[in-house]
Amino acid sequence: MSEYSRTYEGYRRSMSEYSRTYEGHRRSMSEYSRTYEGYRRSMSEYSRTYEGYRRSMSEYSRTHEGYRCSMSEYSRTYEGYKRSMSEYSRTYEGYRRSMSEYSRTHEG
Repeated sequence: MSEYSRTYEGYRRSMSEYSRTYEGHRRSMSEYSRTYEGYRRSMSEYSRTYEGYRRSMSEYSRTHEGYRCSMSEYSRTYEGYKRSMSEYSRTYEGYRRSMSEYSRTHEG
């Protein structure tokens, strides 16, 4: 009986030890679960924030692209205007010279 008692006591102790170990494991798993949940939530939050940032950058890109295109269009229009004015200036200069030439000829 004494042998049995010692064996049983050892068994009880080892079970108690196991119970404490298991409890510790369960607690650490629970702690990990909470930590992971927090991590998952913060990552989700980051994802939403980054998504918003990405969308706003995309929006900016489209706006900037539109601005760039309209500026390019304006530049081409203005360039055309500048050239036509230059052309006009040369034409007018030719007209003025021919009139001056005519005036001198007629005067003579």
